[in-house]
Amino acid sequence: MDLVINYWKGSPECNHVYKSGDRVLLSPYVINYLLEIDPYHRPVDEDGQEVPGPPFNVKLAAQKFKLYIKENLLAANLIMLPYWNLNHFTLYTMNKYRESLDIHDSWRYTGRNLSRNRFHGERVEIMSMMSLLMKEVYGEAGYNSSRQPRWEHLADRCSYAKMPEQGVNECGFYMLKAAYLYDGTKLVEEVKKRDPHSAYWKAECLFYVLFHPSNEVRRDQWPREMADIAKLLQA
Repeated sequence: MDLVINYWKGSPECNHVYKSGDRVLLSPYVINYLLEIDPYHRPVDEDGQEVPGPPFNVKLAAQKFKLYIKENLLAANLIMLPYWNLNHFTLYTMNKYRESLDIHDSWRYTGRNLSRNRFHGERVEIMSMMSLLMKEVYGEAGYNSSRQPRWEHLADRCSYAKMPEQGVNECGFYMLKAAYLYDGTKLVEEVKKRDPHSAYWKAECLFYVLFHPSNEVRRDQWPREMADIAKLLQA
């Protein structure tokens, strides 16, 4: 996922959406590792009961932020945060246009032993930590002068944006579509329920990953069918 997002930001076909700085798409790394929201490694006691983790180390998170994130979040009106939780990708958008936290989630919760609000139960904590992190990175005065809303309050009454239902194992592709097409009010192109074009989305993402400069697997190590595809693309 990081490779696809990174490719978009450098690609002339895609980066026009992000290059103005008004819309910033960050990595899943931000919520899951920078903010230390990790559903898979929660601390437990000797009886296996969940216990509170250590307090959020905002200074360490700010140091990591400065190493990996070059965009100016205070100048953005849409800050997009992919969230990986329970093997499912969703998109959190800090929307200054509407002063709302918008959540794109392609799951349907009917018949699941889990409600949508429960699945997103950490949204207030996430936004609270994002506010603390931005204040630490940019300074309290800079943060306040950018007229940021009270994100943790907005998270408590978040907006679940209209999002078509995904097919099997397609959450990441729907999340990426929302990150590319959402203008703060709506998706600017139609995305369908269990969209038949999803096969093309998958092929497109595979292409980005295979031919990304960060892919360390040499082409002579690719399986034969992949090598054949590469030859066709280079012809």
